[in-house]
Amino acid sequence: MKLLIKIFVLILLSFSNPNAQHLFPLHVGDKWLYRTYVNTYPVYSIVCDTLMSNGKHYFRMANNQSLPELYRQAGDSVFSFNTLLKKEYLIFNFNANVGDTISCLQFVPEMLTQVITLFSKGTNEILNVNRSSFTFWLQYPELTEGSYLITITDSLGITYYGGEGGEQNLAGAIINNIQYGNLVHVKIPTEIPSNFYLAQNYPNPFNPATTINYSLPKSSFVTIKIYDILGRDVTTLVNENKPIGNYSIQLNASKLVSGVYFYRMTAEDFVQTKKLILLK
Repeated sequence: MKLLIKIFVLILLSFSNPNAQHLFPLHVGDKWLYRTYVNTYPVYSIVCDTLMSNGKHYFRMANNQSLPELYRQAGDSVFSFNTLLKKEYLIFNFNANVGDTISCLQFVPEMLTQVITLFSKGTNEILNVNRSSFTFWLQYPELTEGSYLITITDSLGITYYGGEGGEQNLAGAIINNIQYGNLVHVKIPTEIPSNFYLAQNYPNPFNPATTINYSLPKSSFVTIKIYDILGRDVTTLVNENKPIGNYSIQLNASKLVSGVYFYRMTAEDFVQTKKLILLK
């Protein structure tokens, strides 16, 4: 009987991804440096592991722009723990087929739906090495500009995050005390913008911080303000003369309540408004 059980376990393992535990590395001290198109360099790191109320251990990933995220991996699956709802949900499954829905979550009271599907999988050259990778598509059907792609690469974790609001590409990392790529901030020349442009904030939804990128084709007086759902002025992010160039600004909404907000950019004759959602 014991022999049959061992054979059964081996058969199950043969159908799982043998490299799954390496795809999404989780070690205390791991660090990732990303580069955005406006030459900012957000850094994420795993600061500790912790036991949550469901009796499971999670690794706490944090950066200087948002609240820590809690992750754990079990076989081919990666889970995130929601501290508000006090429960975990599935976010990535490396044994899925392209087009499979990984999860479909409802956020209340915002009545917002998050759908995660496996968009593609294959081999890509990352940091000068060919590695297997999985790209997941995060969609928020209620938002007109609410979709993002996240690529997870073997041994490196998240190597790309991109959507309407901009993108982040992995520049370097330290995984289990091994360094990959470049951890030095290297400025890359950016093109001079040809038009006024206001990007969708990312991440969106967010808690409590999010990034807004914008571009100026010439020196202009710029105003970017945040409004609540009733149109009341909540805060001003930018209100000054700016030279030509690409810019990135962070909104910290730690003192705001959950809900739908709007941000509006005004520069000369250019006026544009976009929606953002704060989920706490």
